[in-house]
Amino acid sequence: MNADFSEIFPELLDQARDIHDFLVNVAIVVLFSGLVRSSWRGTLAGDSAEMMRAVVAVAILAIVIQFFPDWVDELISASHSVLQQIDADPTQTHTEFARLITGADEGQDVGFWDVLWSDEGGIGKAFIYAFVLIMGKLAWLIMWLAYLLQHVIAIFAIAVSPGFLAMFALNATRGVAIKFILSLLGVLLWPIGWAIADIMTDALLKLAAEDRIYVLTGPDSMLAGTQTLSFILILSFWILVSTIAAPVLISRSIESGSQIGAALLGSMAAASGQSLSYGVGAGVTASLAGASPATAGAAAIAGGAGGLVSGAMGSSGVLVPAAIGTMAVAAAGSSAKPQTSAEINAEADRIARNNR
Repeated sequence: MNADFSEIFPELLDQARDIHDFLVNVAIVVLFSGLVRSSWRGTLAGDSAEMMRAVVAVAILAIVIQFFPDWVDELISASHSVLQQIDADPTQTHTEFARLITGADEGQDVGFWDVLWSDEGGIGKAFIYAFVLIMGKLAWLIMWLAYLLQHVIAIFAIAVSPGFLAMFALNATRGVAIKFILSLLGVLLWPIGWAIADIMTDALLKLAAEDRIYVLTGPDSMLAGTQTLSFILILSFWILVSTIAAPVLISRSIESGSQIGAALLGSMAAASGQSLSYGVGAGVTASLAGASPATAGAAAIAGGAGGLVSGAMGSSGVLVPAAIGTMAVAAAGSSAKPQTSAEINAEADRIARNNR
């Protein structure tokens, strides 16, 4: 996450700047056209103020076009630094939880055993820590991929920015320029989406640290164990889904003004529903295609994961579960013998009788 993008793709930014410099010539033509148009209109109307405004606008746009690549890079760095400054990094959730339990200082290393043997800890909290640790590692992978994608999108935007920014000089194309800026701003502020999602993550961690949902002894140990398991599933699901959904939703919020809080909660519901439906669909497809129980189970898990990602990102596809199930059967090779239509009908009839 902390690696410099230029170390991974050392020539990409230089090539984008070369395209940027070339398109500056196109931007000059557009800016000059806008200036001439505004001056002509101001002359006809006898409005010298409009001509002055056009001159100032062109001067400002020329400055923005020149320094736009540097400003984009600075905004990316600033948005990522926000996560560190307010301790809202999803990849460090397990460390934050351990510190809440043990009361450790900011710079002190704490882990599973510290939570287990702490006076305020125990086996229930240690299990929660372990699951949060796993989700944190998955969140790290997601954020690393998003980091790469964010920089690639920003570099492409830098390359074509002179042409789009120059569109501000013309009334007919000003709306296109605004959409370009808003869409790019939504990408550059992806880390802010993770920071917003961390508000709920922090509340769930404090709930786990302070409440008795993790007690596993006594006469109510079975109930407490169920509560702990349910809480672990909710917390883990939230960390994973919010890490995937937050960048997409912050972009939509900036472009359309939608409420990101409501959208995050909605993505949880959508991810839950699609994960279940995709998992069932992929497993049933693989089973009807003659897959072994193990292959059908693997297809169901893969379908559920695909549904979770699809639901978190706000997309869906009815063919995805069937495709996953079919690919699972194909991957199993000769071990999966396709069923005939008669066998499929017999299997469907058996399932129907068992459900009566």
